[in-house]
Amino acid sequence: MTLHPVLSGEQILEQLSQAWLPAIWTIGAFDSVVHMSEECANATRAIPIGILGSITACGSIGTIIIIVILFCIQTDDIETHILGSKFGQPLAQIIYDVLGKKWAIFFMVFVAIAQWMMGASTLTAISRQIWAFARDNGLPFSFWIKRVNKKVISSN
Repeated sequence: MTLHPVLSGEQILEQLSQAWLPAIWTIGAFDSVVHMSEECANATRAIPIGILGSITACGSIGTIIIIVILFCIQTDDIETHILGSKFGQPLAQIIYDVLGKKWAIFFMVFVAIAQWMMGASTLTAISRQIWAFARDNGLPFSFWIKRVNKKVISSN
């Protein structure tokens, strides 16, 4: 039996905060519903349903993913083997240990693409917010920011 060193409160808090970073990506989808509310039919009903549905789906799927990942850890030496991984990413080490090199590369590329898409979603939301503030003259240079190219306006 290997005895693990006792962690200080600060170390425990740091590890917990790092452990929940992936969960932030899975639960961030509800925000997208709010940003699309102006284009939504019957928004007073559809938006709350979308928010609650998104939180439920993402929270459930995220919890299942975290539980599966925890069951896939195949070592007692978590601090050295997983957290101190030569890959620099604990999740990559867990996938490598369970599925091998090719699947680890596949999943990490998949994660990178998903994070890039979440970043693109965030940039889209930011640009919509900036335009909405400018439309209502709430930003400096609103006269310039709120201009829309007439060639790209939909006829709908």
